[in-house]
Amino acid sequence: MIAELGITVFPVLGVHPAEISRLGERLGTEAAGVVMKGGLDLAARYVNEGKAYALKSGRPHYEVSPEMLAASNDILDHALRLAKGCDCALQIHAESGACDDILDMAQRAGINPQRVVKHYATPDTLLMPSFIAKHEAIPLLCKEKRHFTMESDYMDENTRPGAVIGPKSVPRFTKNLLVQGRISEEDCHRIHTETVEMVYGVPVNLS
Repeated sequence: MIAELGITVFPVLGVHPAEISRLGERLGTEAAGVVMKGGLDLAARYVNEGKAYALKSGRPHYEVSPEMLAASNDILDHALRLAKGCDCALQIHAESGACDDILDMAQRAGINPQRVVKHYATPDTLLMPSFIAKHEAIPLLCKEKRHFTMESDYMDENTRPGAVIGPKSVPRFTKNLLVQGRISEEDCHRIHTETVEMVYGVPVNLS
């Protein structure tokens, strides 16, 4: 439906890691893991068919039992190996911080960590960071010529207005930083074209 409006879209498919909690309550942790891996297998099939361009997985960013954490890491490992097989990027939803063990997991799976995108990233990660567009470190990281992307987020919790930012925020924050002289046109190109093409393997054509 979006494409019919003349908008170019590159779908990312997967299973949100928080599903382990919901499914685990109904099915048990082991069975929940089987279902989630099956969902990722289906997503990978769509990538291989050219109907999607990247996968999404991760692990809960909240405290869970050791059993559920182990199952989540097993699912994440499965996703990393699928992304390697599909030669596509993998978006990671996980706890805040460097996530160094995910870096190790990516290397064991044989996927380039620069194609493992850390959603809601912090600058200390060695994965590919995707920063919320209002992140205060963006100008400094631009001066360091670091590769990263900018993102919005969505949260359907009306009790927390303003907790995240909407899709229009990415171009708005980018423009504001540019007008203020805190980032350059070269930085904009690196963030929104060069890095996107490098990580996701898709063309960004602004003409």
